[in-house]
Amino acid sequence: MQKCSVKPLFECNSLQVGYAKPLCSPLSFGLVPRKIVSIQGHNGSGKTTFIKTILGQMQPVSGEFSWSVDRDSVSYLPQLISYDAKFSYTLQEILSLYQVPEAYRAKLPEKLLAKKWLEASGGERQLVMLLTRITQSTRVLILDEPFNHLDLATIGFLTEFLSSLVTEAGSEARNSGPLSI
Repeated sequence: MQKCSVKPLFECNSLQVGYAKPLCSPLSFGLVPRKIVSIQGHNGSGKTTFIKTILGQMQPVSGEFSWSVDRDSVSYLPQLISYDAKFSYTLQEILSLYQVPEAYRAKLPEKLLAKKWLEASGGERQLVMLLTRITQSTRVLILDEPFNHLDLATIGFLTEFLSSLVTEAGSEARNSGPLSI
């Protein structure tokens, strides 16, 4: 039986990120379609710096990286500290403004979609912000600290939701391309 080779969406080789000096050991790995990758580390260890580097917002200290997908197909949700926006849109209206595909909006309960942003919990707001980053062209979704300040139940829900997105993207790969997170 011949092994099927999958072309990585992203690859890095001996990549070091940081400022005047590297924040981490050299990184070498590839991100293949329909996978979830989690980068874990202590505060200040370089996780956000790594993300900013691979998004082209910072220069690497050393090493190299490359994307095999169009940069427009890479969506990013930065680490958010506060959701204090004082607007009265419903969550459904926000998702519509960002043109979130109906298939993803349909997964959410009507009661949740009818809530106003001001009345939504932190987890509900985080879910909406996450969904605003998913478009028809999204092939890679990068989330920086997506579970900060969320309770265990909400973390579980978001984890399952993200897993379902990757699984569904795999079954629809012929039409829209695989999603990796």
